[in-house]
Amino acid sequence: FATDLQLHAALQWLDRAPFRASEALRRAQIINRSVSKDLTELLTQLRLDTASQTLGSAVQNALLPWVGQVEIRLSVPSDLVISPTTTHEISRVVAEAVANTVRHAEANLVEVRVSVDERRLFVEIVDDGKGFDTARSGEGMGLASMRERATQLPSGMLELDSSRNGTRLVLSMEYESEPAA
Repeated sequence: FATDLQLHAALQWLDRAPFRASEALRRAQIINRSVSKDLTELLTQLRLDTASQTLGSAVQNALLPWVGQVEIRLSVPSDLVISPTTTHEISRVVAEAVANTVRHAEANLVEVRVSVDERRLFVEIVDDGKGFDTARSGEGMGLASMRERATQLPSGMLELDSSRNGTRLVLSMEYESEPAA
């Protein structure tokens, strides 16, 4: 917001008083640097918060804001060992998917299931909401963010199916069991 005000001021002064426009641009640059530093620190803290958590506890914590707004069922194998970075990315995808469900789907139930086979890990998020037309709705920031996070995972993929009976999102990735600590 503050950056926008400074940029607006710079545009207003550009023709009449270039020096004032320059000052407004310098202030906008300082604000952007400060915000960037704050965001970097915040993101680092978020990663540290999930670094010591199991996937189950990280996902459970990511779901806390939505408890009471929709019934949530969570199933994560207790013996699953994955890296802190993977734990963080998965918990953020789950959080965004459930946030979208609560905001848009009018769902009563969301199920989050994590499973593994010999080579892949799967995170399935299913709701009983009203669904949406994936071809017509475009891709909002939430879905784009989830797709981007999926690409950060080894051979990560995000699949989405939706109908009037609900939505099913599956995040899958290459999986090799990490040795227990």
